[in-house]
Amino acid sequence: MNFMNFFELIKNKAANIFKKLRGNNLSFEFLKNRTFQKWAIAITLCLILAIIISPELRIYEPDFKLGMIAPGNIKADYSFLVEDPQATEQKKMEDAENVKPVYDYDIKIKENIRTKLVKALSAAADNYNNYLKGKTSKNGGLDVNKLQKDKKSLERYLGIYLSSEEFYVLNEHKFSGELQQKLSNLIISFYENKFITNNILSKAEKQKGIVVRNLKTKIEEEIKDQSLFYNIQEIDAALLRTVNMVFNEDDDHLKEAAFSLAKKLIEPNLTFNKEATEKNKLAIIGETNSTFFQVQKNEMIVREGEKIGYLELAKLNAFYKSVKDKKFSRFTILLGFFFTSLFLSIVLYLWRTRNWITTSARSNVDLFVFGIIALLQILLIKMGIFISLAVNKAFPFLSTETCFFAIPFAFGAMTMAILINRNVAMIISVLTSLMIGFIFDEKIIFPLFSFLGSVAASYQIVRIRQRSVFLRIGFFLGIINMAAIICLNLITGNLFNDLFLRLLMGLVGGVFTGILV
Repeated sequence: MNFMNFFELIKNKAANIFKKLRGNNLSFEFLKNRTFQKWAIAITLCLILAIIISPELRIYEPDFKLGMIAPGNIKADYSFLVEDPQATEQKKMEDAENVKPVYDYDIKIKENIRTKLVKALSAAADNYNNYLKGKTSKNGGLDVNKLQKDKKSLERYLGIYLSSEEFYVLNEHKFSGELQQKLSNLIISFYENKFITNNILSKAEKQKGIVVRNLKTKIEEEIKDQSLFYNIQEIDAALLRTVNMVFNEDDDHLKEAAFSLAKKLIEPNLTFNKEATEKNKLAIIGETNSTFFQVQKNEMIVREGEKIGYLELAKLNAFYKSVKDKKFSRFTILLGFFFTSLFLSIVLYLWRTRNWITTSARSNVDLFVFGIIALLQILLIKMGIFISLAVNKAFPFLSTETCFFAIPFAFGAMTMAILINRNVAMIISVLTSLMIGFIFDEKIIFPLFSFLGSVAASYQIVRIRQRSVFLRIGFFLGIINMAAIICLNLITGNLFNDLFLRLLMGLVGGVFTGILV
């Protein structure tokens, strides 16, 4: 009684609003136009169908945080890529570690040392010769003070400390031009094909090599040959070999003095360039591509009540970001479904009305009923999909696709066959079967299954007017469903793939459809 009063109140309010609008000279005569009614029914039907079938349109983006509990099941309704920040950072670190260190190679070092050595020895030779010219028989002995003074002068020129033995050998050979030439050759020969550095190259640097940048030519070269690199503290063996090669005909005293002097003069010609190395690392890090993994369509991102972890948060952020980016494309999909269903409805309507008796407004009433039943059919299918997913979750041995065969696909056709006629039932069978193809990811199996069952049941039920017979029609539809399932399994090449369970679901679906109708 309360419901009746409520509807009566709504009716009276609507009538009052209508009267007020008419009092303002607003004409509603167009509402009585049969053509307008047909278009209004068709557009409304197709718009609602498009909203039901098209992907969900999300108006807002939820805020998820690490560790929070998921408020509900969130499933991907399309495939998308997810960036893995941790994997990306790890890849950047690995790429940065693989960057070869940059060392500056100063090719002028050996020439600078040779020039300094020659100038120092030349000055010492001039000083020695001048001393000999001024020497007399009366002062033929050694002047110790003069030798000490000359030693300090030579040390100042060379920039190193000389031992008494080293200076004595050089002085004994009178700082001659031949000695200068041999010492020059020693310096030049030692630096040939050698990189001397203060740093001890790490194991990783020796394995992957280093980048040597020539300071003079600015040319960079990757070098992996470990035999070319020498630490300044580990040059004794190589230097001794060079001394023996250059001074092969000289006495051991001169060799020892040459070795000791050269070791003090040798400087690193290879220095680590930290700034250039870090710059290369930053460039490599900037060029490192992000690491992605794919989330498949219909993959469960997070379930209700589960704690959101690192991977789940990354998936959710990527999912809702892509949803936001694809918002326009989703509106275009909605428009696509709308115009497709509208075009299909117009084609089917024109095909049918060639032989439709145009009497009064009955055709518009039938069209209105047709629209309501079509919407109910699609809603039942959407509900069936939801229930199938829930059943599969509760009973994993029942696959989701198997449960789909229990959905009452023939409900709309059977209802239209009873309310109007079997020809209209054929039309709704075609319409709903084609729209089902979009719901089931454009698979042909379920549209065929729906069409076969709908046509068979609608033609069988058209003469039935007793409720007790509907159960028999349900069993008949169940048998038709079972036959269709066998045919479809043969088409897919998997005859015995869940065959028994599918047949059972097909029979249950037929009986349930009969009861529902």
